Amino acid sequence: LVEIVRLSLLNWKAVTRGTDGVIGIPPPALGGLALTGKLGVYYLSLALLVAAFVLTGRLRRSALGRAFVALRADEMAARACGVNPALVKLSALGWSGALAGLAGSLYAHFYTFISPEVFTVDVSVMLLVMVLVGGAGTEAGPLLGALLLTFLPEWLRPFRQYYQILYGA
Repeated sequence: LVEIVRLSLLNWKAVTRGTDGVIGIPPPALGGLALTGKLGVYYLSLALLVAAFVLTGRLRRSALGRAFVALRADEMAARACGVNPALVKLSALGWSGALAGLAGSLYAHFYTFISPEVFTVDVSVMLLVMVLVGGAGTEAGPLLGALLLTFLPEWLRPFRQYYQILYGA
């Protein structure tokens, strides 16, 4: 699906300008204050990460969050307890889509350029691996997995000959 969307966006030149991408994306603005420079966008991203982390934790402890967990564990048992699977799955899709859209917006403002060529299958697989390494069913796990797999190549740089073996392990 990722590859189909990427190729569709790559060939939809009227919207995405193909391989040229969208350039000149302005920095984010809060009210009338534009956050110029990478550091301003970094701190905005960090603040939004903390807010998303807190809100996701609160959501997980709510009735809807418990329905998420129940549905993941056993859909038939959750349905027997009165959980509407379609509504819960749609809510999960909406929340995750909102967070992904926010992250994509911050990415675009940080780099001031987006192109379909940046978002390959490799990026999707790396994101999935980050979630799995950290622990898909935990709150902080995906964040820890992302931190580990982001910094691990730098930590393994001195072991150039064994990099792939160590990274795979």
